[in-house]
Amino acid sequence: MVAGMAGLFAASVRAPFTGVVLVSEMCALNTLSIAMVTTAACAMIVAVALRSEPVYDTLRVQMLARRHPGAD
Repeated sequence: MVAGMAGLFAASVRAPFTGVVLVSEMCALNTLSIAMVTTAACAMIVAVALRSEPVYDTLRVQMLARRHPGAD
């Protein structure tokens, strides 16, 4: 479960090590570090292979589209 949380963060934000650090601090677990790093790396590879956009890039594009309608 903890490794999955790190993987989800890594895939959606494209920051694998940040995800591992955040999850390990939130759960106070350092014993699963290797599993979390592996899961985060695999999740990021899959997200890149599927050409999924990072969530913050998508939000930025939507905000700019609302601010400047018709501008690409």
